[in-house]
Amino acid sequence: MRTSLRERVARLAGHVSRLEEAYQRHFVETLFECFSEEERLKRFEWVSHLVYPESKWLKITNWMEKVFTQDMKKTPVGVAYMCMQFFGINPKMMPNER
Repeated sequence: MRTSLRERVARLAGHVSRLEEAYQRHFVETLFECFSEEERLKRFEWVSHLVYPESKWLKITNWMEKVFTQDMKKTPVGVAYMCMQFFGINPKMMPNER
């Protein structure tokens, strides 16, 4: 009996989840290289909402607005680092500064 595409994708995800972290990273980098910049952003947003559901984003947004309202001299990067620590977000989620 032929397996469905959904089942094959689930099996692939299981294989990837058992890889060492370096190979998982390579897999994700290779996957994202296949997409245009616009498609990458769309997929990144999907993943972000899976990792941090909308309710969590709303808490973060409200917290950041409050911080900026209290002190307009704070920089966005500084507030992002404060937010990361306050909400216990993994520092690896921060984009690389270029």
